[in-house]
Amino acid sequence: MSINTMAKSLWAGWARDLPGRHSNLRADYVPTGMTRDPLSPMLLPVRNLVAQNRFEDAVAQIERFRSNELYSWSGRPLSNFAAEALTGEFIADSGHEDANIARLEQIRAWHLRAPHCPYAAAALADACASTAHSIRGCKVAAEVTREQWAGHAYYAEMAREALAANHAAFKDHWYWARIYLGAALTTGEAAGEHTLRFTAAFNASPFDPSNYRTLAHALLPRWYGSFKMIEANAAWIADQTQGRFGQAAYAMIYALISEYEDLPQTEADWDRLHQGFPDWHSAFPSDRVRTAHASAAVEMHQLHAFRDVAEAAERIYEDQWTARMDFYSANSLARSFANDR
Repeated sequence: MSINTMAKSLWAGWARDLPGRHSNLRADYVPTGMTRDPLSPMLLPVRNLVAQNRFEDAVAQIERFRSNELYSWSGRPLSNFAAEALTGEFIADSGHEDANIARLEQIRAWHLRAPHCPYAAAALADACASTAHSIRGCKVAAEVTREQWAGHAYYAEMAREALAANHAAFKDHWYWARIYLGAALTTGEAAGEHTLRFTAAFNASPFDPSNYRTLAHALLPRWYGSFKMIEANAAWIADQTQGRFGQAAYAMIYALISEYEDLPQTEADWDRLHQGFPDWHSAFPSDRVRTAHASAAVEMHQLHAFRDVAEAAERIYEDQWTARMDFYSANSLARSFANDR
């Protein structure tokens, strides 16, 4: 019986009143927006310094984080989060163009007084890219005006020039390599260029999951790649980081993919996913990881696996649930059809 047929049976009512249908769960359901990353308070000093245009002091704080690194639930280094604050005031959506352009000039002034700082050069390129995005907006291409396309092209070219002018000097710096990778989507690079830039970012910071997810996003079929390319890269990255993460990187990448695509339609290997999520949880224990695991199990029609993961969780986080079927319906199915206990 398919999972859709099971769902229809449940929703038809005949399985709705099974005794103990929810009694297996100890987890609280945490709605989106009700929690924040535990590292968030530690970012305030950097954000405050950036807001005061004290960029050099902000960079010094980021470097201190790197000397005594902490990690988020996703495995992302605190220094990576903190460096994001350098351009965190940019809003890459329409309606913020004027504020972005004004802020861009402040970043440019920083770069002019600190031309040998990789953070300043990378922040300038990132600021140009964000400004380009805000002028284009988030509408589908057919609804973007000619003027918006022209503005986007102007600032995207500015980003490209900033990257080209500073690449030789800073290509091995972790933050530069991260921005260089992310900018490939804005400047419309081919899939091969994305993978080349990822290799540089990986060499500079091999255990930073944010780079894995950036590559996976760029290689979505809607952009510059395919599911086959995503699978090949996910397998390679997981193998390269096996000694530290096990197969966690494989799950990290497909957790991102599940936000955009139905997992069964991808090249994802369930056995590898099912190994990767526990490895991820072992490296960075969090019920957010368990939620993503449970969601992937439902998408891949693995109700036994869903039941075991859901029963182990203390919390289920709505913002990590990407399956089309809601959590409680999935639990009802698992209790009703997957060797109910």
